[in-house]
Amino acid sequence: MYLRKLLSLEDARTAGEAALAKAMENPDWPVAIAICDATSELVYFVKMDNSSPLYAKMAINKAYTVVHFEMDNIMQFFKPQGLDISAFPDPKFTPMGGTIIKASDGAVLGGIGVSGRRPDIHTVSDRDIEMAGVKAITLP
Repeated sequence: MYLRKLLSLEDARTAGEAALAKAMENPDWPVAIAICDATSELVYFVKMDNSSPLYAKMAINKAYTVVHFEMDNIMQFFKPQGLDISAFPDPKFTPMGGTIIKASDGAVLGGIGVSGRRPDIHTVSDRDIEMAGVKAITLP
């Protein structure tokens, strides 16, 4: 028998609402927030008013990608090895990082992706918003 820890809908909503609250610290720069479970399926999604449709796609793809690769910053893995993520046949893979959601034992529960902020311009980055979501849930 296999027992697998899961990211519940309640956990996803809690993480998503915490991430949205962090993003609302600067509502003039709208973002999209996506949370996927351990199978990379979308569980939670929210898009702030006036955010670009591109942000929605990027947030979903970020969450999807980090779950598949089980790591936050995909480029740290690919660049030193001279690899390009576009070599993989899945068009949803993106080199932009999201944040993995792990259980206390290291099991991957899901991923969170945020898009809409630039770290060189904004004081609250996509990564800051993602981490606010992760920190809001009690992981098994």
